[in-house]
Amino acid sequence: FSSFKIDIMSRMDTIIEEKFSKIAASQHTTDPFNAINQDKVSDKSYSSLFLDSSKNPKSANDESVSQTMQIPLTQNSSIVPEFLVLSPNENVSSSVNMEKMGRVKKLVEKTLKNCQVVSINCNEKSKKVSIGFPNCDVRDKAAALINFDKSLDSLGYQSQNARKMLPKVTLHGVSSDILKDIDLEDSLGYQSQNARKMLPKVTLHGVSSDILKDIDLEGVAHNDDQKVRDLEKHEIVMKILEKNPLIKELYDNGHTLTVVYLKRVSRKSNGQDFTELTIGIKVSPRIHQVIFGQQQGAIYIGFRRHNVNDRFFIKTCYHCQIVGHTSSECKDAKLGKEPICMYCMGKHRSSTCPNKKKTEVHVCARCLASPHGRDAENAKTHNAGCMECPILVRESARLAANTDFKSKN
Repeated sequence: FSSFKIDIMSRMDTIIEEKFSKIAASQHTTDPFNAINQDKVSDKSYSSLFLDSSKNPKSANDESVSQTMQIPLTQNSSIVPEFLVLSPNENVSSSVNMEKMGRVKKLVEKTLKNCQVVSINCNEKSKKVSIGFPNCDVRDKAAALINFDKSLDSLGYQSQNARKMLPKVTLHGVSSDILKDIDLEDSLGYQSQNARKMLPKVTLHGVSSDILKDIDLEGVAHNDDQKVRDLEKHEIVMKILEKNPLIKELYDNGHTLTVVYLKRVSRKSNGQDFTELTIGIKVSPRIHQVIFGQQQGAIYIGFRRHNVNDRFFIKTCYHCQIVGHTSSECKDAKLGKEPICMYCMGKHRSSTCPNKKKTEVHVCARCLASPHGRDAENAKTHNAGCMECPILVRESARLAANTDFKSKN
């Protein structure tokens, strides 16, 4: 990624330089900055790139380049030292330490005792000694004295003038359109593509567990729970295809239809216990369109019509109630901290909460910990298990935006 970033920056630099060159050429000059400040600029659209009229109310003709810098240049600025750098030769660089640099520093102080010196600094990392002077003349005289002494040669050091940085200016309000011609595919071998979205998922509630009674478990080990689970999921898919011909046609043509979630829920009715299934299914966008279009949001299984709803898996921790991780990944749980109840925020497991039905004491731990003030204000209007929690609503909307409902795949 870093290599790609460098390539992109290089291309951007090239295009910006080309824009400068066009401005200079239009004014018959090699200095694009002078071209901007000429009495007449042939291309006003380009001149607007380099001078932000909202920050400089005067025209480009009345402003100097220094006024577009973040740090304006002034005539009465403080003294900027001129530096002389003493560097170790390559053959002795590895043996240089602070003690040796200290000897170099003392030698410099002795040699330059009659010179105006602003500073002498030793850099342990680069193993260089830099000497600051008030101006170029003093620096050049000091360099002559040091080179004449020849004492540095015995310590393996040599002097050179410090390289100065080139000037920099800042341009505000430059239109991003100047970069629109970058062709990543041709020049860098890269190509762009939209990020792949997730396949839709739907949930069916209240499905009778009787649909699984005919599964043939012969030859399956008694403790092979995963094998049993796989057979159950396959049986559910077959039951869906049996009564939904439009879905079956798409499935036979390669469209996705897989069970991703299966949970047994115990119920009681008229004094009798029975078991229902909650089923999560991942489908192709086209099957999703059939379910919520031609089949009006329903799937037929056995002799019943089951309404379905979109399913978004939100990672939620049932130890601390925060979104983004599960209980097995929770740092608080690993540190041995007590769980936080999803109903009343008590220091106990949600399953043992004595206040489950006392809505007047319910509070959402998730909203109370939110950095958004409005979430904290509404924390007492619901509990952390409520799907109307504003944080869960926002997360569901984010997942929906990242789900492919429209393609024909």
